[in-house]
Amino acid sequence: MVVTPVSDCPSERCVELAAEGTRVIILAAIPRESERDRYLEAGAAAYVAMTVGGDQLIGEIRRVLGQPPDGA
Repeated sequence: MVVTPVSDCPSERCVELAAEGTRVIILAAIPRESERDRYLEAGAAAYVAMTVGGDQLIGEIRRVLGQPPDGA
């Protein structure tokens, strides 16, 4: 799994990582719907606002890994 900001992972790199079987979570400083669509189409497992609290990010990581939500 890779958790990375948009600035460190262009969508083309996301395609490569996803093709290798890597789950990619993209962190967006300024979330944009068109950017979200581009990354999800490129194989990203999740696109999350960088300003998320720790609980939300951990929840996304657990979801991507197929683990139950915290407390379940």
